[in-house]
Amino acid sequence: MKKGFAGKPQPSTNHGDLYSDLEDTTVDVLGSGFGDNLTKLLEREAAPGKITASDFESIGKGVVEELRGLLAMLRRII
Repeated sequence: MKKGFAGKPQPSTNHGDLYSDLEDTTVDVLGSGFGDNLTKLLEREAAPGKITASDFESIGKGVVEELRGLLAMLRRII
């Protein structure tokens, strides 16, 4: 999502119903992507404790464990 929907305003039909439960305004914002600095922004906010596991727990059951697994995989790759 760094670059959004590859320059298109809406997600590809290849995404199926992945974005179907989002408001149109949210999909519009996602269309332009998060930009190249999302990782740096998250690191800057997490360093002083502004982002914690509890911020992600409300998203759904298992989200924190899934994110930890993804982060561990990324650390191994990088």
